[in-house]
Amino acid sequence: MSLVSADPPRRSHLRGAGFWAAYVAYFVVGFILRFVYFWVGDLAGGRPGTLGERLLDEGTGAAAAVVVALAIVYLLRRVPIDGRWRRWLPLYTALFVGVTVVHTLLMSGARVLLAPPLLGHGYGVGPLGTRLLFEAANDVFGFTAFVAFFALGDAWAARRERERRAAELERSLGAAQLQNLRLRLQPHFLFNALNAVSERMYDDPAAADEMLARLADLLRRSLATVDATVVPLAEELALLDDYAAIMGARLGDRLSIVREIADDVGDALVPPFLLQPLVENAVRHGNAARLGAGAIAVRARQDGSALRLEVEDDGDGADGADSSGFGVGLRSARERLTLLYGSEATLAAGAVDAGYRVTITLPLRRATAASLPSDLSLDAAVASLARPDR
Repeated sequence: MSLVSADPPRRSHLRGAGFWAAYVAYFVVGFILRFVYFWVGDLAGGRPGTLGERLLDEGTGAAAAVVVALAIVYLLRRVPIDGRWRRWLPLYTALFVGVTVVHTLLMSGARVLLAPPLLGHGYGVGPLGTRLLFEAANDVFGFTAFVAFFALGDAWAARRERERRAAELERSLGAAQLQNLRLRLQPHFLFNALNAVSERMYDDPAAADEMLARLADLLRRSLATVDATVVPLAEELALLDDYAAIMGARLGDRLSIVREIADDVGDALVPPFLLQPLVENAVRHGNAARLGAGAIAVRARQDGSALRLEVEDDGDGADGADSSGFGVGLRSARERLTLLYGSEATLAAGAVDAGYRVTITLPLRRATAASLPSDLSLDAAVASLARPDR
Protein backbone atom coordinates (compact mmCIF):
# COMPACT_ATOMS: atom_id res chain seq x y z
CA MET A 1 0.00 0.00 0.00
CA SER A 2 1.32 3.43 -0.86
CA LEU A 3 0.20 6.73 0.50
CA VAL A 4 -0.68 9.72 -1.63
CA SER A 5 2.23 11.49 -3.28
CA ALA A 6 3.12 14.86 -1.83
CA ASP A 7 3.87 16.32 -5.27
CA PRO A 8 1.77 19.35 -6.24
CA PRO A 9 -1.10 18.62 -8.62
CA ARG A 10 -0.21 18.89 -12.28
CA ARG A 11 -2.43 20.84 -14.62
CA SER A 12 -2.52 18.09 -17.15
CA HIS A 13 -5.97 19.29 -18.29
CA LEU A 14 -4.18 22.27 -19.88
CA ARG A 15 -1.86 20.08 -21.91
CA GLY A 16 -4.30 17.44 -23.01
CA ALA A 17 -6.70 17.09 -25.87
CA GLY A 18 -9.60 18.26 -23.73
CA PHE A 19 -8.03 21.62 -23.10
CA TRP A 20 -7.27 22.33 -26.76
CA ALA A 21 -10.70 21.14 -27.79
CA ALA A 22 -12.26 23.63 -25.35
CA TYR A 23 -9.87 26.33 -26.55
CA VAL A 24 -10.84 25.92 -30.22
CA ALA A 25 -14.52 25.39 -29.41
CA TYR A 26 -14.66 28.70 -27.53
CA PHE A 27 -13.63 30.66 -30.63
CA VAL A 28 -15.66 28.57 -33.06
CA VAL A 29 -18.82 29.13 -31.04
CA GLY A 30 -17.98 32.81 -30.68
CA PHE A 31 -17.46 33.13 -34.43
CA ILE A 32 -20.79 31.44 -35.23
CA LEU A 33 -22.76 33.54 -32.75
CA ARG A 34 -21.26 36.85 -33.90
CA PHE A 35 -21.63 35.99 -37.58
CA VAL A 36 -25.28 35.01 -37.21
CA TYR A 37 -26.00 38.09 -35.09
CA PHE A 38 -24.57 40.61 -37.56
CA TRP A 39 -25.72 38.87 -40.74
CA VAL A 40 -29.31 38.49 -39.50
CA GLY A 41 -29.13 42.13 -38.41
CA ASP A 42 -28.14 43.11 -41.94
CA LEU A 43 -31.05 41.19 -43.39
CA ALA A 44 -33.48 42.67 -40.89
CA GLY A 45 -32.15 46.17 -41.71
CA GLY A 46 -32.68 45.72 -45.44
CA ARG A 47 -29.00 45.19 -46.30
CA PRO A 48 -28.81 41.93 -48.27
CA GLY A 49 -25.64 40.68 -49.91
CA THR A 50 -23.38 41.03 -46.88
CA LEU A 51 -22.79 37.31 -46.35
CA GLY A 52 -19.21 37.40 -47.70
CA GLU A 53 -18.33 40.55 -45.78
CA ARG A 54 -19.61 39.15 -42.52
CA LEU A 55 -17.77 35.89 -43.04
CA LEU A 56 -14.57 37.83 -43.69
CA ASP A 57 -15.06 40.17 -40.74
CA GLU A 58 -15.91 37.54 -38.15
CA GLY A 59 -13.62 34.86 -39.58
CA THR A 60 -10.52 37.08 -39.47
CA GLY A 61 -11.53 38.38 -36.05
CA ALA A 62 -11.85 34.86 -34.63
CA ALA A 63 -8.63 33.64 -36.29
CA ALA A 64 -6.64 36.57 -34.91
CA ALA A 65 -8.18 36.03 -31.48
CA VAL A 66 -7.11 32.36 -31.50
CA VAL A 67 -3.50 33.46 -31.94
CA VAL A 68 -3.34 36.31 -29.42
CA ALA A 69 -5.33 34.40 -26.81
CA LEU A 70 -2.30 32.14 -26.35
CA ALA A 71 -0.73 35.07 -24.49
CA ILE A 72 -3.70 35.06 -22.12
CA VAL A 73 -3.31 31.34 -21.52
CA TYR A 74 0.39 31.84 -20.82
CA LEU A 75 -0.35 34.53 -18.23
CA LEU A 76 -3.09 32.42 -16.64
CA ARG A 77 -0.49 29.72 -16.10
CA ARG A 78 2.04 32.11 -14.57
CA VAL A 79 -0.24 34.46 -12.64
CA PRO A 80 -3.53 32.72 -11.83
CA ILE A 81 -6.50 34.80 -10.76
CA ASP A 82 -6.96 34.51 -7.01
CA GLY A 83 -7.64 36.71 -4.01
CA ARG A 84 -4.44 38.72 -4.52
CA TRP A 85 -5.98 41.09 -7.06
CA ARG A 86 -3.29 43.76 -6.57
CA ARG A 87 -0.86 41.28 -8.09
CA TRP A 88 -2.78 40.09 -11.12
CA LEU A 89 -5.04 43.02 -12.04
CA PRO A 90 -2.25 45.34 -13.32
CA LEU A 91 -0.73 42.51 -15.33
CA TYR A 92 -4.04 41.58 -16.94
CA THR A 93 -4.79 45.24 -17.69
CA ALA A 94 -1.45 45.61 -19.47
CA LEU A 95 -2.05 42.31 -21.24
CA PHE A 96 -5.43 43.51 -22.49
CA VAL A 97 -3.87 46.60 -24.04
CA GLY A 98 -1.25 44.51 -25.80
CA VAL A 99 -3.76 41.90 -26.90
CA THR A 100 -6.21 44.38 -28.40
CA VAL A 101 -3.44 46.17 -30.32
CA VAL A 102 -2.06 42.94 -31.78
CA HIS A 103 -5.57 41.62 -32.42
CA THR A 104 -6.54 44.79 -34.31
CA LEU A 105 -3.38 44.81 -36.44
CA LEU A 106 -3.65 41.12 -37.35
CA MET A 107 -7.35 41.37 -38.08
CA SER A 108 -7.09 44.56 -40.16
CA GLY A 109 -4.08 43.32 -42.12
CA ALA A 110 -5.81 40.04 -42.95
CA ARG A 111 -8.93 41.85 -44.15
CA VAL A 112 -6.94 44.22 -46.39
CA LEU A 113 -5.12 41.26 -47.95
CA LEU A 114 -8.11 38.92 -48.32
CA ALA A 115 -10.88 41.31 -49.36
CA PRO A 116 -9.81 41.80 -53.04
CA PRO A 117 -9.58 38.10 -53.95
CA LEU A 118 -12.60 37.04 -51.86
CA LEU A 119 -14.96 40.00 -52.21
CA GLY A 120 -13.73 41.61 -55.43
CA HIS A 121 -13.04 45.00 -53.82
CA GLY A 122 -10.76 46.58 -51.26
CA TYR A 123 -11.31 46.85 -47.51
CA GLY A 124 -11.06 50.19 -45.76
CA VAL A 125 -9.94 50.07 -42.12
CA GLY A 126 -10.05 53.83 -41.48
CA PRO A 127 -7.65 55.76 -39.24
CA LEU A 128 -5.57 53.38 -37.13
CA GLY A 129 -6.19 55.25 -33.86
CA THR A 130 -9.93 55.19 -34.34
CA ARG A 131 -9.79 51.54 -35.31
CA LEU A 132 -7.79 50.67 -32.18
CA LEU A 133 -10.30 52.42 -29.90
CA PHE A 134 -13.22 50.77 -31.66
CA GLU A 135 -11.72 47.27 -31.40
CA ALA A 136 -10.60 47.84 -27.79
CA ALA A 137 -14.20 48.58 -26.79
CA ASN A 138 -15.28 45.50 -28.71
CA ASP A 139 -12.54 43.31 -27.21
CA VAL A 140 -13.31 44.08 -23.57
CA PHE A 141 -16.17 41.62 -23.40
CA GLY A 142 -14.36 38.88 -25.32
CA PHE A 143 -11.18 39.26 -23.26
CA THR A 144 -13.07 39.21 -19.95
CA ALA A 145 -15.21 36.24 -20.98
CA PHE A 146 -12.17 34.28 -22.15
CA VAL A 147 -10.23 34.93 -18.94
CA ALA A 148 -13.26 34.07 -16.82
CA PHE A 149 -13.97 30.91 -18.83
CA PHE A 150 -10.52 29.45 -18.36
CA ALA A 151 -10.10 30.75 -14.81
CA LEU A 152 -13.30 28.92 -13.86
CA GLY A 153 -12.03 25.86 -15.69
CA ASP A 154 -8.80 26.03 -13.67
CA ALA A 155 -10.74 26.38 -10.44
CA TRP A 156 -12.99 23.43 -11.31
CA ALA A 157 -10.02 21.24 -12.28
CA ALA A 158 -8.13 22.21 -9.12
CA ARG A 159 -11.17 21.34 -7.02
CA ARG A 160 -11.51 17.98 -8.74
CA GLU A 161 -7.83 17.31 -8.13
CA ARG A 162 -8.18 18.17 -4.45
CA GLU A 163 -11.21 15.90 -4.16
CA ARG A 164 -9.37 13.09 -5.94
CA ARG A 165 -6.35 13.41 -3.69
CA ALA A 166 -8.54 13.66 -0.58
CA ALA A 167 -10.42 10.51 -1.63
CA GLU A 168 -7.13 8.73 -2.35
CA LEU A 169 -5.80 9.75 1.05
CA GLU A 170 -9.03 8.63 2.72
CA ARG A 171 -8.80 5.25 0.99
CA SER A 172 -5.16 4.90 2.01
CA LEU A 173 -5.92 5.78 5.62
CA GLY A 174 -8.91 3.43 5.62
CA ALA A 175 -6.76 0.59 4.26
CA ALA A 176 -4.13 1.32 6.90
CA GLN A 177 -6.78 1.26 9.64
CA LEU A 178 -8.20 -2.03 8.38
CA GLN A 179 -4.75 -3.57 8.23
CA ASN A 180 -4.02 -2.33 11.74
CA LEU A 181 -7.22 -3.91 13.01
CA ARG A 182 -6.31 -7.21 11.34
CA LEU A 183 -2.82 -7.13 12.84
CA ARG A 184 -4.32 -6.37 16.24
CA LEU A 185 -6.61 -9.41 16.10
CA GLN A 186 -4.18 -12.02 14.79
CA PRO A 187 -1.52 -11.88 17.56
CA HIS A 188 -4.34 -11.90 20.13
CA PHE A 189 -5.82 -15.05 18.59
CA LEU A 190 -2.42 -16.71 18.13
CA PHE A 191 -1.52 -16.12 21.76
CA ASN A 192 -4.74 -17.75 22.94
CA ALA A 193 -4.38 -20.68 20.52
CA LEU A 194 -0.82 -21.42 21.60
CA ASN A 195 -1.91 -21.30 25.24
CA ALA A 196 -4.54 -23.88 24.41
CA VAL A 197 -1.92 -26.11 22.76
CA SER A 198 0.34 -25.71 25.77
CA GLU A 199 -2.45 -26.90 28.06
CA ARG A 200 -2.73 -30.21 26.17
CA MET A 201 0.91 -30.77 25.29
CA TYR A 202 1.72 -33.13 28.17
CA ASP A 203 -1.56 -34.75 29.11
CA ASP A 204 -2.70 -35.45 25.52
CA PRO A 205 0.13 -35.13 22.93
CA ALA A 206 -2.09 -36.45 20.11
CA ALA A 207 -4.68 -33.74 20.73
CA ALA A 208 -1.93 -31.10 20.94
CA ASP A 209 -0.53 -32.33 17.61
CA GLU A 210 -3.96 -32.11 16.00
CA MET A 211 -4.39 -28.60 17.38
CA LEU A 212 -1.02 -27.52 15.92
CA ALA A 213 -1.93 -28.99 12.54
CA ARG A 214 -5.25 -27.14 12.55
CA LEU A 215 -3.52 -23.97 13.69
CA ALA A 216 -1.11 -24.25 10.74
CA ASP A 217 -4.06 -24.63 8.37
CA LEU A 218 -5.77 -21.63 9.91
CA LEU A 219 -2.66 -19.45 9.64
CA ARG A 220 -2.18 -20.46 6.00
CA ARG A 221 -5.73 -19.37 5.24
CA SER A 222 -5.24 -16.16 7.16
CA LEU A 223 -2.01 -15.36 5.30
CA ALA A 224 -3.72 -16.07 1.98
CA THR A 225 -6.15 -13.21 2.71
CA VAL A 226 -3.74 -10.79 4.35
CA ASP A 227 -4.22 -8.23 1.55
CA ALA A 228 -7.88 -8.97 0.93
CA THR A 229 -10.63 -6.58 1.97
CA VAL A 230 -13.42 -9.13 1.61
CA VAL A 231 -13.67 -12.89 1.02
CA PRO A 232 -16.57 -15.22 0.22
CA LEU A 233 -18.43 -16.39 3.29
CA ALA A 234 -17.62 -20.01 2.41
CA GLU A 235 -13.92 -19.28 2.77
CA GLU A 236 -14.44 -17.44 6.04
CA LEU A 237 -16.38 -20.46 7.32
CA ALA A 238 -13.54 -22.78 6.25
CA LEU A 239 -11.18 -20.71 8.40
CA LEU A 240 -13.71 -20.93 11.22
CA ASP A 241 -13.78 -24.72 10.84
CA ASP A 242 -10.06 -24.87 11.55
CA TYR A 243 -10.54 -22.79 14.69
CA ALA A 244 -13.48 -24.95 15.78
CA ALA A 245 -11.30 -28.04 15.34
CA ILE A 246 -8.64 -26.50 17.60
CA MET A 247 -11.21 -25.77 20.28
CA GLY A 248 -12.75 -29.20 19.80
CA ALA A 249 -9.37 -30.85 20.43
CA ARG A 250 -8.97 -28.73 23.53
CA LEU A 251 -12.45 -28.96 25.06
CA GLY A 252 -13.75 -32.19 23.53
CA ASP A 253 -17.42 -32.91 24.20
CA ARG A 254 -17.67 -29.87 26.47
CA LEU A 255 -18.12 -27.65 23.40
CA SER A 256 -20.68 -27.87 20.62
CA ILE A 257 -20.44 -25.50 17.65
CA VAL A 258 -23.42 -25.66 15.33
CA ARG A 259 -23.51 -24.02 11.91
CA GLU A 260 -26.84 -22.86 10.52
CA ILE A 261 -25.86 -21.48 7.12
CA ALA A 262 -28.39 -20.87 4.36
CA ASP A 263 -27.50 -22.55 1.08
CA ASP A 264 -27.65 -19.32 -0.94
CA VAL A 265 -25.13 -17.18 0.98
CA GLY A 266 -21.87 -19.10 0.50
CA ASP A 267 -20.70 -16.59 -2.10
CA ALA A 268 -21.64 -13.52 -0.04
CA LEU A 269 -18.65 -11.26 0.60
CA VAL A 270 -17.57 -10.59 4.20
CA PRO A 271 -14.46 -9.08 5.80
CA PRO A 272 -11.87 -11.80 6.48
CA PHE A 273 -11.29 -12.88 10.07
CA LEU A 274 -14.70 -11.47 11.04
CA LEU A 275 -16.37 -14.51 12.63
CA GLN A 276 -13.39 -16.13 14.38
CA PRO A 277 -12.95 -13.41 17.07
CA LEU A 278 -16.68 -13.54 17.78
CA VAL A 279 -16.63 -17.33 18.17
CA GLU A 280 -13.50 -17.06 20.31
CA ASN A 281 -15.33 -14.64 22.60
CA ALA A 282 -18.23 -17.06 22.76
CA VAL A 283 -15.88 -19.92 23.71
CA ARG A 284 -14.10 -17.92 26.41
CA HIS A 285 -17.21 -16.40 27.99
CA GLY A 286 -19.82 -19.06 27.26
CA ASN A 287 -20.78 -22.01 29.43
CA ALA A 288 -18.31 -24.42 27.81
CA ALA A 289 -15.34 -22.69 29.41
CA ARG A 290 -17.09 -21.56 32.59
CA LEU A 291 -19.42 -24.41 33.49
CA GLY A 292 -17.94 -27.41 31.69
CA ALA A 293 -20.44 -27.78 28.83
CA GLY A 294 -21.87 -25.33 26.36
CA ALA A 295 -23.02 -24.65 22.84
CA ILE A 296 -22.37 -22.00 20.19
CA ALA A 297 -24.47 -21.37 17.10
CA VAL A 298 -23.14 -19.63 13.97
CA ARG A 299 -25.88 -18.50 11.60
CA ALA A 300 -25.93 -16.79 8.21
CA ARG A 301 -28.87 -15.96 5.96
CA GLN A 302 -30.10 -13.40 3.49
CA ASP A 303 -32.30 -10.69 4.97
CA GLY A 304 -33.72 -8.69 2.06
CA SER A 305 -30.78 -6.90 0.48
CA ALA A 306 -28.55 -7.58 3.50
CA LEU A 307 -26.54 -10.48 4.84
CA ARG A 308 -27.35 -11.34 8.47
CA LEU A 309 -24.71 -13.10 10.57
CA GLU A 310 -25.22 -14.29 14.13
CA VAL A 311 -22.92 -15.83 16.74
CA GLU A 312 -24.82 -16.96 19.81
CA ASP A 313 -23.59 -18.75 22.93
CA ASP A 314 -25.31 -19.98 26.04
CA GLY A 315 -23.52 -17.64 28.47
CA ASP A 316 -24.49 -14.20 29.69
CA GLY A 317 -21.57 -12.41 28.00
CA ALA A 318 -20.95 -10.14 30.95
CA ASP A 319 -17.32 -11.17 31.42
CA GLY A 320 -16.43 -10.43 27.82
CA ALA A 321 -17.71 -6.89 27.47
CA ASP A 322 -16.55 -3.55 28.75
CA SER A 323 -18.80 -1.00 30.38
CA SER A 324 -20.30 -0.04 27.05
CA GLY A 325 -21.08 -3.65 26.15
CA PHE A 326 -18.25 -4.17 23.63
CA GLY A 327 -15.03 -6.06 24.25
CA VAL A 328 -11.89 -6.06 22.10
CA GLY A 329 -13.21 -8.49 19.48
CA LEU A 330 -16.56 -6.72 19.19
CA ARG A 331 -14.99 -3.26 19.00
CA SER A 332 -12.60 -4.36 16.27
CA ALA A 333 -15.42 -5.96 14.29
CA ARG A 334 -17.54 -2.82 14.58
CA GLU A 335 -14.65 -0.55 13.50
CA ARG A 336 -13.89 -2.72 10.47
CA LEU A 337 -17.54 -2.76 9.41
CA THR A 338 -17.74 1.02 9.75
CA LEU A 339 -14.61 1.51 7.64
CA LEU A 340 -15.86 -0.83 4.92
CA TYR A 341 -19.59 -0.12 4.82
CA GLY A 342 -20.29 3.04 6.82
CA SER A 343 -23.87 3.23 8.01
CA GLU A 344 -24.90 0.31 5.76
CA ALA A 345 -23.59 -2.21 8.29
CA THR A 346 -24.61 -2.70 11.92
CA LEU A 347 -23.37 -4.76 14.84
CA ALA A 348 -25.53 -5.43 17.88
CA ALA A 349 -24.65 -7.53 20.92
CA GLY A 350 -26.58 -8.39 24.04
CA ALA A 351 -28.30 -10.98 26.15
CA VAL A 352 -31.11 -13.08 24.70
CA ASP A 353 -33.34 -15.68 26.31
CA ALA A 354 -30.93 -18.54 25.64
CA GLY A 355 -27.65 -16.69 26.22
CA TYR A 356 -25.65 -13.95 24.49
CA ARG A 357 -25.90 -13.05 20.78
CA VAL A 358 -23.88 -10.93 18.39
CA THR A 359 -25.77 -9.92 15.25
CA ILE A 360 -24.12 -8.36 12.19
CA THR A 361 -25.94 -7.06 9.14
CA LEU A 362 -24.05 -5.83 6.08
CA PRO A 363 -24.88 -5.23 2.42
CA LEU A 364 -25.27 -8.48 0.51
CA ARG A 365 -22.65 -8.45 -2.22
CA ARG A 366 -21.76 -11.65 -3.97
CA ALA A 367 -18.43 -12.91 -5.24
CA THR A 368 -17.96 -13.46 -8.96
CA ALA A 369 -14.95 -14.68 -10.89
CA ALA A 370 -14.71 -11.28 -12.60
CA SER A 371 -14.98 -9.19 -9.44
CA LEU A 372 -12.67 -11.08 -7.10
CA PRO A 373 -8.93 -10.38 -7.25
CA SER A 374 -6.67 -13.37 -7.52
CA ASP A 375 -5.47 -13.05 -3.93
CA LEU A 376 -8.93 -14.10 -2.72
CA SER A 377 -8.55 -17.62 -4.10
CA LEU A 378 -7.85 -19.49 -0.85
CA ASP A 379 -7.70 -22.93 -2.41
CA ALA A 380 -4.93 -21.86 -4.79
CA ALA A 381 -3.07 -20.00 -2.07
CA VAL A 382 -3.24 -22.86 0.43
CA ALA A 383 -2.28 -25.41 -2.18
CA SER A 384 0.85 -23.42 -3.03
CA LEU A 385 2.07 -23.72 0.57
CA ALA A 386 3.43 -27.22 1.19
CA ARG A 387 1.94 -28.63 4.36
CA PRO A 388 4.53 -30.54 6.48
CA ASP A 389 3.95 -34.22 7.06
CA ARG A 390 2.70 -35.22 10.49
